[in-house]
Amino acid sequence: MTQSLRQPINTLTPEIDEINSGTNILNIASNFTEVTVSMELWDVMQVGDLVELILDGNETQSIARQFVKLDGVGETTVDPFKVAKNLLTVGTHSLRYKMTEKSQIDVPNPDDALIGRSMVLSFRVINDPVVADLKLDITSGAAGFSDSFANLLPANIAVVRGKPGARLHAHGTGKVQIYEAFGSDNTVIEIDADGTCPLTLVKIDQLDIGTSRASIAGDTLSITKENSTEVMISQPVLFGEYKIVTGAASSKFLSYSYNNIGIADGRTETIFSVKLNSSLPGERVSVNMADTLGFLAKTRGVDVANRAIITEHLVDIVDNTAEFSVTSMQAGTFTISIATTFDDSEISQEIEFKSLG
Repeated sequence: MTQSLRQPINTLTPEIDEINSGTNILNIASNFTEVTVSMELWDVMQVGDLVELILDGNETQSIARQFVKLDGVGETTVDPFKVAKNLLTVGTHSLRYKMTEKSQIDVPNPDDALIGRSMVLSFRVINDPVVADLKLDITSGAAGFSDSFANLLPANIAVVRGKPGARLHAHGTGKVQIYEAFGSDNTVIEIDADGTCPLTLVKIDQLDIGTSRASIAGDTLSITKENSTEVMISQPVLFGEYKIVTGAASSKFLSYSYNNIGIADGRTETIFSVKLNSSLPGERVSVNMADTLGFLAKTRGVDVANRAIITEHLVDIVDNTAEFSVTSMQAGTFTISIATTFDDSEISQEIEFKSLG
């Protein structure tokens, strides 16, 4: 970030990498020995300025300090602070940055020398082994379910990671409904022996019986302990819409839903839901992709996957719809090509698979 784009220090707030996403909770029962505290770089930084990390407002004894320096391209910078977790006791705490101009560091009244303080980061420290190392990753981009195309169930897949055997509660808000909970927005889950629990997240666009949930904003998935309402970790759920097919392929294909962001763990599905304009008896959808990717026929089971050994896969067409899933052991961007066995029209879509966070 160049100096001209930086904001004043008093508009910025520190962050702790180890705080659970979507919360202000730091669990010191998790498997780390120190926490990383960082903040965006601010304006009017000079080489040699003193930067201190202040815990609980105690400016007479900072818990870490460093001096502004130049990075490899000549911009002023500071490193993230590393703080031993034994300095953070159970309870409520605050952190802020304090910067003193280099020429004023040793003046008698330090308040006269103060360039500025950051905003305060308030957080709560807990020590709870049950929810230690809790993490949450979610694919994105799935369109919504409509009973006009009842054979298709596009979905985002969430992977909850934590202590094997831990019983937790998953809560969907906004349009998020959980397939494993029979379409409810919450369910008790248990972390498997391998430390994961997958969940299928569905958005309802239209049902004959009607639903008001499809119009509610703020789509999230949150995890609490089994008998608690306090959120331990939370992530936004990013739904999309069916992508209309244009060009020559539109004579065969109407639209499709897909997960544009997948998880590279070798088993978490990225789901394709395809709508066709028409199909003939015996016609099937043909899927071509890299042979390093895994292929699954239509299924809602999210905890198994087959490694692909061929590059072409055939999918049944039911009422002019077809659905399949793709998995990857490898992070990266891959192209999925879709056609039918009786037609040369083809659509292609890239998917980015990301490593677990």
